Amino acid sequence: MRGRGIFAEVRLVTTAGQRAADGE
Repeated sequence: MRGRGIFAEVRLVTTAGQRAADGE
């Protein structure tokens, strides 16, 4: 299931972006 892998990556990236926004 390649889709799941992509979703996992997107989710990690989104979480990282949200954390960065919270940090700033």
